[in-house]
Amino acid sequence: FAGGSGNICLANVVGGSLRQQVAQRCSSVLIRMHAYTSRVRLADHQIHHLIFLCVQVLFLGDPVPQVSLAAIDLVSNIFGRFEDFRSSIIQECMAMVVKVPIGRKAKRDTLLFDGMRYSTFSVLILKLLQSCCTP
Repeated sequence: FAGGSGNICLANVVGGSLRQQVAQRCSSVLIRMHAYTSRVRLADHQIHHLIFLCVQVLFLGDPVPQVSLAAIDLVSNIFGRFEDFRSSIIQECMAMVVKVPIGRKAKRDTLLFDGMRYSTFSVLILKLLQSCCTP
């Protein structure tokens, strides 16, 4: 890691764990990309890269909820705004979902407003549906 203003410098890590700081930076980038894609139409290849990035983040072995929620928000924004990319998003998710544990092994790692925990995949599907049903 470099010590520049936009990069993480291990020497500058004072409080909290490195994992939390990396997660905070990652979610911050995803939130900014969400805001940016809401205003600006990116090139198709850039949107494909964002989709791939978000889906990969969602299906990490040990996901961080704040990063997962930011990735879900970004991919659902793309899903809702760009109909041409809906099949790509579904294909990427289906390719990854086969690796997700099911049943008792499934992690309920995403906390929603109701205080309940849900699987990341369940939250993703609900947000995708909501994004194409609301203006």
